[in-house]
Amino acid sequence: MDSLESNSIRPAILVVDDTPEHLVSMELALRPLGAEIIMASSGLEALSWLLRKRFAMILLDVQMPDMDGFKTAELIHQYEAFRDIPIIFMTSIDNEAKYPLKEYVAGAVDCLLKPIDADVLKSKVLVLLQPHREKEDLSTLIKSKEKLLTENEIHLVEKESFLSEIDLKDKKIKKISKICKALAVVVFITLILPILISYYHNSTLIRAYDRFVPHEFLNLLGKKSIIDVHLGDETLRKMTVMFTDVRDYTSISEKMSPQENIDFVNGVFGCANPSIRHNHGFINQFLGDGIMALFPDEIDDAVDGAIELLQNLREYSKSQVAERKVPIRMGIGIDTGVVMVGTVGQEDRMEHAVKADLVNVASRVESLTKYYGLSLLITERVYQGLKNPSKYQIYQVDTVQLKGKTEPVTIYHILEAEDAEKSALLKKVIDDFTYGIELFRSRNFTGAKVVFQKVLDISKESLIAKSYLDRCDKLIQNPPAEDWSFVNVFETK
Repeated sequence: MDSLESNSIRPAILVVDDTPEHLVSMELALRPLGAEIIMASSGLEALSWLLRKRFAMILLDVQMPDMDGFKTAELIHQYEAFRDIPIIFMTSIDNEAKYPLKEYVAGAVDCLLKPIDADVLKSKVLVLLQPHREKEDLSTLIKSKEKLLTENEIHLVEKESFLSEIDLKDKKIKKISKICKALAVVVFITLILPILISYYHNSTLIRAYDRFVPHEFLNLLGKKSIIDVHLGDETLRKMTVMFTDVRDYTSISEKMSPQENIDFVNGVFGCANPSIRHNHGFINQFLGDGIMALFPDEIDDAVDGAIELLQNLREYSKSQVAERKVPIRMGIGIDTGVVMVGTVGQEDRMEHAVKADLVNVASRVESLTKYYGLSLLITERVYQGLKNPSKYQIYQVDTVQLKGKTEPVTIYHILEAEDAEKSALLKKVIDDFTYGIELFRSRNFTGAKVVFQKVLDISKESLIAKSYLDRCDKLIQNPPAEDWSFVNVFETK
């Protein structure tokens, strides 16, 4: 058994040790068990935690300043509520020789010798947590049964009333159905048929305009045709904005003829457009080798579109490589919020435009994909606005201050955006990486450095881990002031 049962209530384990390095190593060893790990650096802090929270187990260091483990255990057992919590002492071989059997006299159920073997630790913890798990599971089962009995009683009372209403509703539905059929005929003749006739006569012209101005843009302005659009037309809309950019396009294009450049970007756009449209978005602008796309409906549409685009691009890149052409990589940034959609220019020359601060934010976030070595980054607003975030594997990357901005932006990465090989590597380190960020933000730069180095040892090309390691080194050498902020400030776009 390597971890706690997934359907059990998550137990809490209190680890007490005055050495920060031991606390970090214990947390890393116990984390795979799925338990909540609370760490205390002294006996007094441990007693404080016991008064605030219920624990399933205590791992207690014997040799600590001020109040050693034996005294701490004695004080714990003075409280009747704490006497059933199993205690495992942790001590060195020298202490074990000095105090034979003293741990057990003090109320311990077991003893571990330092340095502690992680596998032995996990095995003993799992065995001693078994009674706690069984007790919690039994309590949950009893509550579930009581709830089920209550619901059954309510259903029996409502059943007769429900059945009596079925016949009446069925008669109403049949009557309404007849009325709807008659109304459908009237609506078709008076409304739909004229629209179909008009569309038939103007479809060729509309298709021509669609090549230059997306019909979705006209819909946002509430216009039926390009003829109805005037300078200054505008509307506020909730919108999700996507920016894409081909990696290293400048160096790639230098080796191509003008015609090859056109063919190259058209090939990339040919992968992008179907993926965006398939997910209810549309391309607002072609920006050299990049794209600005809009998703007026769900935020999830933009994320799904980005993932599908990157998957299609990888397949297209394989065909390019097979033809001895350069592989293609792309970065994507997404933000969401309220934008101003409208027309700008002059009466004799105008174009459609989308204006908002989030447009700049999405563009800047896309540029960070190269810095962090990732294919897709989303903002906090996108992450919080997802209707179904559980369908993705999302983790926080950093909090940044973009060039020219004052408010920090938290950015996230989605594993599904990467190829299978890179995604598999990131899955191995995602928990350690997240823990490293927690240590970094709590000013434990030494501990964070250890964790980020572990990430880099597994994922050797991780630009994120390298970035955090560099920041840790600088902060260890030059400790920050009390008002230090963990925000990563970017001075360039």
